[in-house]
Amino acid sequence: VIVMVTDVNDNAPQPEMRKYDTEIDENNEPEVAIFKMAAVDLDDGDNGRIGYSILKEKVVAASSSSSHFSIDETTGEIKALISFDYERARAYVITVVISDHGQPPLSSTALVRIHVKDLNDNRPTFNKTVFYMSVCE
Repeated sequence: VIVMVTDVNDNAPQPEMRKYDTEIDENNEPEVAIFKMAAVDLDDGDNGRIGYSILKEKVVAASSSSSHFSIDETTGEIKALISFDYERARAYVITVVISDHGQPPLSSTALVRIHVKDLNDNRPTFNKTVFYMSVCE
């Protein structure tokens, strides 16, 4: 007697960690990879084939909602879409969704916090062009 067991989609893909921290230099080149997600799904076939997407992006301590990052759906590689400036925003948090291709599809999420590293790219400035003072004799 041969018994064939058919795999059902009963395992959601799981990231290696739920929260990640990484860094990027300010004045970076856009379209350069900065981080790579990793996840596993214990199911076989399409039920275990993983895809990645960005659900939400948040700029920490700034008011901007445009996209600053992209993620390769197949590899999980995250790229910066812009050149960052530490003086404008010091960190970004993105929520990554990891989904399988099963029926029904299952998913989980992970947070990636990206810290912008400050470089010495600004000259010191004075708040006035001329300073007046007096000295007692």
